[in-house]
Amino acid sequence: MGGGFVHLDVRSYFSLKEGAFSPEALARRAAELQMPAVALADRDGLYGTARFVDACEREGVRPILGASITVREAGTLPLPRTGRKPVDASVLLLARDAAGYANLCRLITDAHMTGERGDPSLTPEQICAHAGGLVAVLGPTSPPAELAIVGRLDAARRALDPYREAFDDRTYVGVENRLEQDSPKEIRALLRLAERSDARLVATDPVRYLVPQDAFLADALECMRELV
Repeated sequence: MGGGFVHLDVRSYFSLKEGAFSPEALARRAAELQMPAVALADRDGLYGTARFVDACEREGVRPILGASITVREAGTLPLPRTGRKPVDASVLLLARDAAGYANLCRLITDAHMTGERGDPSLTPEQICAHAGGLVAVLGPTSPPAELAIVGRLDAARRALDPYREAFDDRTYVGVENRLEQDSPKEIRALLRLAERSDARLVATDPVRYLVPQDAFLADALECMRELV
């Protein structure tokens, strides 16, 4: 898919057991698909950033730097989906400029310093305290979206309000079409959340592999991560 579409929620093999490709392969694939830009947003880290930027420069693709930040539950707010751990919740942060990249580096450092060993995470308050120069995408795995998906729209709006206040018009609700039975209902819930919160919408897709032939590898990584 080319034209003006840009992938934002992309994780390389620097996201252990999640991504199935290198930063260089991502840049090449984006160029092959004639995408003007592509983001690299690994889980709780910027490990592949230097390689990604170099590869994008060679391929003529604009690099977007970001990270998927694990969100720790704040107070008594539950994450309602059964079978999901709170640490699975995440917010996608993308740097708009140098100040945003500096804030992203600081947030990742804080996540590793204040989180459990090997399990970095931040509270929404910590994230919102360093929002300058960053774009926040609250996709289906973010706490506000999860609340909206199970019908708790008022609670979802309250959970999203701190992001809206901190990031202002740089707050987006990320919508995914997972081509599953419950996807239309999930999308409608997220549309309502965006409308209720006066937040923008963005179409996203969780990119974990680049070509159909790598689907088996991505599935194997998923099974390893989930111990199934």
